[in-house]
Amino acid sequence: PAVRFADRSLSYRALSASAGSIASHLRSSCAGKADPLVGLCLSRSEHMIQSAFGVLAADAGYLPLDPSMPAERLSFIVSDAQLTAVIADSETFDTISVIVDCPVLNVDDLLDAPRLLEAPKDPTQTAQRTAYVIYTSGTTGKPKGVVIERGMLAHFVASLEGFWDRGPGSRWMQFASLNFDASVLEIFNPLTHGGELIIAPGEVRSDPQAIFGLLQEARITHAFLPPAMLRLLPRRSLPD
Repeated sequence: PAVRFADRSLSYRALSASAGSIASHLRSSCAGKADPLVGLCLSRSEHMIQSAFGVLAADAGYLPLDPSMPAERLSFIVSDAQLTAVIADSETFDTISVIVDCPVLNVDDLLDAPRLLEAPKDPTQTAQRTAYVIYTSGTTGKPKGVVIERGMLAHFVASLEGFWDRGPGSRWMQFASLNFDASVLEIFNPLTHGGELIIAPGEVRSDPQAIFGLLQEARITHAFLPPAMLRLLPRRSLPD
C-alpha cells in the first residue's frame, strides 16, 4: 500500500489514478497562469495526499489551509496568496466557501475520472515552479508565505538518502499538520521510495495512548513526534 487512513488504504496505482483525476479537473483552472496556487482545506484523511499530488501533477503549487484557523487569519492568507482554487471536503466546504472569492471544489467531485499519472519528460524544466507555500505564524507581524520550489523539495528528499529506510516495508506515520514543514518530510520520504504512509486521525494526534496504539497496530517504523508528546507515550516496547 501507499497510503492508509483508518480502515481505508490506497495502492500506489490507486494513488496515482486519483491524483491524475484531480489534476485533470484542475488543469483548466490553472491554464495560462504562470505559477498557480491551489489551497487545500481538508479534514485529515487520504484526501490530503491525493489532493497534494493532484495539485503538483496539474503543474500548480499547494497551500495548506487549516479549517480550524480563525476566520480572520484564513481570510488574510487566501487574499494574500491569490489562490486559483481551493479543494475542500464535505466537512470544510461551507467554512472556506464564505471566505474565499475563488472556486471551491469538492474533493469527491474531483475523483470521478481516474487516470494514471505520467512521469514528467524533463523535470528540470519545472524545478523553479512552486511545490508548496506555507505561511508563518505571524507572531511578529502579519503572516508571510514561504515558497518552496520543486527543485528545493527534490533536493531535500535526495539529501536524506541513507539516513532512514524509506523503501518497501517501511511504514511512516503522517502526524504533522500540512501547515508545518514536518509534513513534507513525512509524506515525500516514503512515497518517493515505495514505503507506506499511515495518516494519524485527528482525534488520535492529541491522545498519547491512542498514538501508542496506532504505533503498535500499524507497526509504524518511522514517526516524528513533538518532544512534549514523546514524553507522554507509554514506556513499552513496540513491534518494530
